[in-house]
Amino acid sequence: MKISAFFPDGPFCHVRKVAGSLEKRRHSVFAGRDLQADVVFAADVSVAEAAHRVGMELAKPVCQQVLDLPEWRFEDPYFKGKYETYRRVLREAAKVVSISQATARTLKDLWGIESEVVGYPVDDEAIKAVEDPGERLHQVISVGRFDLRKNFHQAIQALSLVKDAPEFVLVGPSHSVDPGLYIRLAREYGVKIRLLTSAPDDSKFWEMKRSKILIAPSVFEGLGLPPIEAILCGTPVVVNDMPVAREIFREDAAWCDGRDPASIAKAVSGLLADPGSGLAMVEKLRPKMEYFSMARYAERLLKVLERLVRNDGCPPAPGPPSLIR
Repeated sequence: MKISAFFPDGPFCHVRKVAGSLEKRRHSVFAGRDLQADVVFAADVSVAEAAHRVGMELAKPVCQQVLDLPEWRFEDPYFKGKYETYRRVLREAAKVVSISQATARTLKDLWGIESEVVGYPVDDEAIKAVEDPGERLHQVISVGRFDLRKNFHQAIQALSLVKDAPEFVLVGPSHSVDPGLYIRLAREYGVKIRLLTSAPDDSKFWEMKRSKILIAPSVFEGLGLPPIEAILCGTPVVVNDMPVAREIFREDAAWCDGRDPASIAKAVSGLLADPGSGLAMVEKLRPKMEYFSMARYAERLLKVLERLVRNDGCPPAPGPPSLIR
């Protein structure tokens, strides 16, 4: 089978590595337009329209993958037309897959579009390649775009409430808006902060592996890769309590209200005071996080694409770990 695959640039470009996993299974993956393609795959919204056009041109089935549907963007003049086009493209796709049950529910509720859950890959091979630093530093880490919905400002305020507060390592892309906001806020609250922008994955995973906790206070995620990556790095997680996170971690993460600094501080203080509970969390969750490995994601995606090419339907793929018995 030949797959004409459209992959995004930027923070999700590691999904390109899935092509290697597919090719190991004797399938050809061409990044972009391939005249010999049997099926067209679009990895996210940024490449959805291009994949749709190629599918129409080649008269081949198109599989569209949906990462999230941020409702607040629908009425934004800059994004409104883009998402109207996206809805049309998804409705015309031969197959739509979602990265989480939460995203699948939102897609169904908002646009009436059915999808199958295939998950999303973390770069588990890159994580394994990073040397274990040994003893962990007195630091905690958060990872993501410098966006107020990520609630990193709440994490900073929370750390000011923690006794013997650890250093806060914040990792995000360079194109984020005003990262200096967090430096000013940390200075105001007396929190030691280290900001890493455009850090390569190996540096990010190194920092995760030598941090005592990852704090994920975001109020919106299609899936939320950093806490999954942290568990695979052996680092306990404090996660905002929302449906997609419960879907992945069930009762096994340290939960908080990401909008409430006191709630975040309580969860962080609990893990710092009882390191054994964090180790137990990692031990219980790490095997489940293998669901998000490159190889296993590639296997699930490949089954969908093969059935699409054969035109014999696609029974639901296995759900995220919390739904696997």
